[in-house]
Amino acid sequence: MNRISLIILLFISSIVISCTDSKVELRKEINAGIKENLHSNFEGALVHFNNALNIDPNNAEAYLNIGNTYFNQQKYNLSMENANKAVELDNTFGQAYKLRAELYKKIFDDKDKACENYLLAEKYGVENLYNYTKFCK
Repeated sequence: MNRISLIILLFISSIVISCTDSKVELRKEINAGIKENLHSNFEGALVHFNNALNIDPNNAEAYLNIGNTYFNQQKYNLSMENANKAVELDNTFGQAYKLRAELYKKIFDDKDKACENYLLAEKYGVENLYNYTKFCK
């Protein structure tokens, strides 16, 4: 019985370590992508964010950052697609609602949808939006 317990323990430990390694790699890829985006290396940023999606295909943060990168490249439809995917994966992701609000306000000239998304961003923890939301309420 002890031998079986040891085998089970080793198996579970390997799964836990594997999951931890994946989370560390995911964080590294997202952070590297953010850094590339900040330095206007948008193609490099997209490589890192897509690497993150290869690790976790349902990572809302990676989709948000892809959306931010496309926004910076003025590829607004692609930006919106990725912001929408981030919201689809995590409907409490305030930053994704904020990106959508910015697109609706500045690019697609839809003040109602901009307000709706700014209010959701505020609801889900994005701070300092009062100047955007004061006319929405």
